[in-house]
Amino acid sequence: MLEFIHSKQVIHRDIKPENIIRRKKDNQLVLVDFGAAKYATMSALERTGTIIGSGCYVAPEQSVGKATFASDIYSLGVTCIHLLTGVEPFNLCDVTEGEWVWRDYLLSLVRDEVGKILDKMIVGATKKRFKNVGEILWLIQSTSKVKKRFISSSQIFQGSTA
Repeated sequence: MLEFIHSKQVIHRDIKPENIIRRKKDNQLVLVDFGAAKYATMSALERTGTIIGSGCYVAPEQSVGKATFASDIYSLGVTCIHLLTGVEPFNLCDVTEGEWVWRDYLLSLVRDEVGKILDKMIVGATKKRFKNVGEILWLIQSTSKVKKRFISSSQIFQGSTA
């Protein structure tokens, strides 16, 4: 859903758990509340805009009025770690060290590959963050394919020794 709105040159600017709902008719997740959304023209991205969003989910650049597509990626990453831990995002960051400590609060294990993706989504510097949602989807899909190939190979191996 985020890749779609970004392809239409729209930055949501208020991604948080309350703005992601599950649609009853098909059980799909849907992003709602586009009241803070901004149409991203080059001139709009170059100038400082309105500071908007929900506190602990807002990317550093957005908190000074310079929201980009990467700002939505940051907010989605923070939303994910909040949902994985059940802990408010302000408590998942060690402000004295300037680093996220979300793994200390996990409710269940997260694969290393997923953890690395989340870490890159929530890094403070936009140049170190994913440039677009497509990069994230590609990583998830390629990691999934490698895992499926590994499982298939090990099942074949186990089947031949049984």
